[in-house]
Amino acid sequence: MAIALQFAGFDINNLRVSVSPLSELMAVLHVLAEPDHHFESSAKVQAIARNLDDRLIAEFNALSPLWARSRTILLSGVHRTKAES
Repeated sequence: MAIALQFAGFDINNLRVSVSPLSELMAVLHVLAEPDHHFESSAKVQAIARNLDDRLIAEFNALSPLWARSRTILLSGVHRTKAES
């Protein structure tokens, strides 16, 4: 997914970009929970899933609403405006 940022009127010398480990974790958990729309990752997801034991899979499935589609947007800090809804 491409993200376009507009910095008109913003002093880019005050801009700092960093990777959030929590967002990265949420993204990986999301792909594991909903691989159906992440075709480019399907082979890796299947390899990971084959190495999980039944107890871990059960816990993962119980907690998956925390990182499923609707929750991922909420927890990543990305919010839609009324115009985008």
